[in-house]
Amino acid sequence: MGKINRLESTREMGKCLDTYYHDLRHAREEGKKVAWTGGTAPFIHLTSQDIRFHHAESYGAYTAGRKVHEGFLEASEIAGYSPEVCSYERISLGHAWKMLQQE
Repeated sequence: MGKINRLESTREMGKCLDTYYHDLRHAREEGKKVAWTGGTAPFIHLTSQDIRFHHAESYGAYTAGRKVHEGFLEASEIAGYSPEVCSYERISLGHAWKMLQQE
């Protein structure tokens, strides 16, 4: 087995995630269906039907890792969600709330 270069693999995974969320943000413009999911969503089923999906918890981790989550946390509290709710979930709920406000 070859040596794992963790910094390189982390950088590559970051690129994959950036591409995934970029494509997800533009899916509706391309006529793709988008599902908002949480918990144990049927990812294989959604993917097999060409449905893009926004998974609440993983998006929360993604934005927190990129340090762009604070506005989403504030938005979730404005929407009435308790600070006691899981922060990853609140990030995703805040994101959804912001999107609804833009429509």
